[in-house]
Amino acid sequence: MSIRKRVLKVRKSGRRTTVWQVDYRDAQNKRRHKQFPTRKEADDWLIGARSEVRAGTHVPASQSKTFKEVANAWIDDCKKSGLERSTTDVYEQRLRDYGEPLWGDKKIGQLTTADATQLYEDVLDKSRSHETVRRVRIEAGAVLRFAQQKGWVVKNVIALTPYKHKKRKKKRPPMPTVQESKAIIETTTAKWPDYLAMLFVLIFCGLRGSELRALCWADIDFGKMIVSITKRADRWGIVAHPKSDAGTRDIVMNKTTAKALKEWKLRCPKSDLGLVFPTSKGTVQNHSNLMNRFLRPAQIEAGVTKQKLVEGDEGKQRGKKTAKFGMHASRHFCAALWIEADFSPKRIQTMMGHASIIQTFDIYGYLFEARMNVQEARDRAEAIVMAG
Repeated sequence: MSIRKRVLKVRKSGRRTTVWQVDYRDAQNKRRHKQFPTRKEADDWLIGARSEVRAGTHVPASQSKTFKEVANAWIDDCKKSGLERSTTDVYEQRLRDYGEPLWGDKKIGQLTTADATQLYEDVLDKSRSHETVRRVRIEAGAVLRFAQQKGWVVKNVIALTPYKHKKRKKKRPPMPTVQESKAIIETTTAKWPDYLAMLFVLIFCGLRGSELRALCWADIDFGKMIVSITKRADRWGIVAHPKSDAGTRDIVMNKTTAKALKEWKLRCPKSDLGLVFPTSKGTVQNHSNLMNRFLRPAQIEAGVTKQKLVEGDEGKQRGKKTAKFGMHASRHFCAALWIEADFSPKRIQTMMGHASIIQTFDIYGYLFEARMNVQEARDRAEAIVMAG
């Protein structure tokens, strides 16, 4: 391996330019070369290339695959590995929107940390969202990690380039107040009685929408007062296991929920899957249908609304009352109830299906803190030792 200086003549302008060329042989003993504008860049690259050739991991830039080729191979691998269709669809969509337009034709062997930084900036300009940049970074990093496993590239420039930005204060999760929840329960009891058991499961058990739609009677133990989460349904109604191990869990059930479920079971539509909340034909419910047929109108009827500006006559904007919360807000409300009822943080983490206690504290830490009286806790700690 050697470095030599070359003076090249640019045909159109006639001026001369100096480059530093690295000559080397790859793992197959084939002669190759690579040019750099400065001697320092050539030296730095040669140090890495020597160790790569010695380890048998070096991939010449001319043989490197494009990011688009590797991304497509990664998506195919995700599908073969059994990832849910909804997950791979999101991956494909983000790669179409950001990965391919910005990096599609770039060869992965020529990517640098500067390219990674530029990718973050370009995605932010296009999306105006730090969260989108974070997600694109995760997926682009997974593409390059897949390429590393295949031996198509040595370095993962995404992993070597953190995305730094000023973090705004996290928004507290939206959830109804106790009064708003009571109003929704009263309205449901009066006008949507067939949805009352479902509402109690959302409010008192904190299920995700996908878990609610896949819940089966076999998962409910009225003797032990336990609801077991063992399945979830995707947007196409396909029932599968939860995405993570933490998603499989047992949740305590109160008497109000048990009573409503027993009453609902007597008139529940028959389902080959044994679903607790099936359609009239016994199939998996659609999330949008649940929102449009029950949760949104029930909130509006109960007065749990917010104002939304819509286009009126002659292009004038007017206010319209819309439902204040989505289905997931009931899950946050349930967590707040458990905190107020003095369930331990670890038990709440388990019943919420969070992968770690850190996630639980990140979302609901302010609720735990609000319940603590520091002065009283200090005095109790003192009294344990000093009280006569």
